[in-house]
Amino acid sequence: MIIDYDKYSLILDNKRVFINCAAFHYFRCPGVDTWRDRLSKIKACGYNTVDLYFCWDYHSKKQGVYDFTGIKDIRALLDLAAELGLFVIARPGPFINAELSLGGLPKWLLNIPDVYIRNKKDGDFFYSEPYMKALKEWYSRIIPIINEYHN
Repeated sequence: MIIDYDKYSLILDNKRVFINCAAFHYFRCPGVDTWRDRLSKIKACGYNTVDLYFCWDYHSKKQGVYDFTGIKDIRALLDLAAELGLFVIARPGPFINAELSLGGLPKWLLNIPDVYIRNKKDGDFFYSEPYMKALKEWYSRIIPIINEYHN
C-alpha cells in the first residue's frame, strides 16, 4: 500500500480517501461476537474507520502482568476490523479518558512509590522515572501487537 497525503485528503494507492470515523470502546463490550455486531453497524452507517483506545488498566490488573487473551484478544479485534474493511486509528494511551477511572491507567500505578501519574507534580511537568518505566513496559506490550497490522 502506498500512503500519501496532501492538503485535501489521504491518498492510498493513488486514490483519495476521506476518513469517516466512529469510536469504539471494545473493553465495554468484550468478545468477538459483540465486536462483530458493533463494528458491522459502524460499517453499515457508512464509516470507513474505527478509532480504538487500548485500555492499559483493562489489560494489566497486576503490575508486570498483561492479558491479551479470550475476551481481551485485541488481535481478534484488529483482524475483525480488517475483515470488515475498516481502517483503524490506534490510540494506546497511556491516558485515554473514555470516562474511565484514572483515564484507563492501571490502578496498581498508585501503589508505586514516587510515581507521578501523567508526570505532573504540584501542577508542573515532572519526569517521573517509575511512571515512565511502567509506561515503557505497557508500550512494549501493546505497540508490537498494533504494528502487526498495516493500518
